[in-house]
Amino acid sequence: MRIRRSNLADEICFQAFWTAALSYPETAGAPRWPAYPSTKIREEVRNGLHFSVFRPDDLLVGYFSVALSDPVIWDADENGDAIYVHRMCVNPEAKGYRLAQGSGEGSGVTSQYRFR
Repeated sequence: MRIRRSNLADEICFQAFWTAALSYPETAGAPRWPAYPSTKIREEVRNGLHFSVFRPDDLLVGYFSVALSDPVIWDADENGDAIYVHRMCVNPEAKGYRLAQGSGEGSGVTSQYRFR
């Protein structure tokens, strides 16, 4: 897999992946996430906080964004010592490739990075 900062040329794909992902929680009996405004995605891309993931054959298989703080979620516990991964989303055509495997607690990455 190859990861690079996203560019606005892929914005239509980002929206399509998100729209497809919105239906998944309903099939699993979980609450549905709201639509994410395209203006926010463009802001993340412009600020270098949005990343695209590609297979070796250059298929865009997913994306994610990062935040350097998250006071809305962490409130008083937010002290600027973490990087937060948000809106990880997979191309429906790439499901089953385990793109998110190794991205959280117990993945081995936690020995270097702190996950909350």
